[in-house]
Amino acid sequence: MGKFITFVLDSFDLEDYKVSQFSTTTFCHSYIDTKNAIEKNCEDIWTYDLSHLSFDLIDNGYTIIIANKGIYLTCYPGMNSLGNKNIRKGHNLLKLLLGGYFNDDLKL
Repeated sequence: MGKFITFVLDSFDLEDYKVSQFSTTTFCHSYIDTKNAIEKNCEDIWTYDLSHLSFDLIDNGYTIIIANKGIYLTCYPGMNSLGNKNIRKGHNLLKLLLGGYFNDDLKL
């Protein structure tokens, strides 16, 4: 199993998410929780902290996922999205998310 980090925009407790959570899942509610989990190389991180949303996590071996209302968007350079932008590693994922670029993908 690889390493995954899921940035949750709504709630960890949604029924749609239960099938994707394991006994080894690390739930992070803050920046510090998330920072510590990444530094410990936890294999399955679920977080509310968006400040760590970055392609830099790929260099740490993480698959990056954004989740909203049971919809999962896997983020990687060259990814397909409804915005039809050529996503490159140099793009700032947080700015794209906050700027509304993924709204259609995540039903925001």
